[in-house]
Amino acid sequence: MRPQNVEFQARDGVNLKGWFLGNSQSPTVVILLHGVDANRTQLLGRALWLAGEGFNVLSYDARGCGESERVLRSFGWHEQADLLGALDWLKGCGFSQIGCIGFSQGAATILLASAQLPPEVKVVVAESPYRTLKESVDAHFRMLTGLPSNCLGALVVPLAERKLSLKVDDVSVIREIPKLRVPTFFVCGGADRLAPSDAVKALYEAAPVEKDFWIVEGAWHGDFFYYAPQEYRKRVGDFLRKYLL
Repeated sequence: MRPQNVEFQARDGVNLKGWFLGNSQSPTVVILLHGVDANRTQLLGRALWLAGEGFNVLSYDARGCGESERVLRSFGWHEQADLLGALDWLKGCGFSQIGCIGFSQGAATILLASAQLPPEVKVVVAESPYRTLKESVDAHFRMLTGLPSNCLGALVVPLAERKLSLKVDDVSVIREIPKLRVPTFFVCGGADRLAPSDAVKALYEAAPVEKDFWIVEGAWHGDFFYYAPQEYRKRVGDFLRKYLL
């Protein structure tokens, strides 16, 4: 299977690069959004599996990652423009049945864009999204230093806010998710300290859509596709087929 190298622009003009795995027999396509400090290869296993299931697949490098334009990353906030640009590109290719799968930052990106998702998006799979960026920053500080983020974060966060032209308090998935209009499958790890199950369950409960929720027991903030491969293929595959086929 040979992916096609593709290039398109985010809504704000940032140049993005990715892979497209095409299937001329299928009218459906799934977009894959990777996590922070990663690139499209993080979700390669999913891409190959989905292509083998008959879906077209677009997997791209978010801004500042992989081969995409080297601009500052914003943990899902400005990356909304990346997703919307990918959707514009797919609609330009004639696709009207689109699914989105995001992990961590990728999942938060999709949910932050809840109000902006076009009607062509029929289904979402959100793996380990954060509830608010403030909570995510605090969790990362605690994991790295054992201290709450208001220690070193009091110096680092304001600097980052100025560089990224955003306020951490404004980046809130739980605030945007009531605007969601797409069936969504929420997935999290039972041992995850960065996107704990209670936070992801709160997002699930706040989503006013057809939905499902799965805690992968024992899994950390990692790749559920490899941690529980058979169950992942069954649960996620069934959810995608229900709304895309």
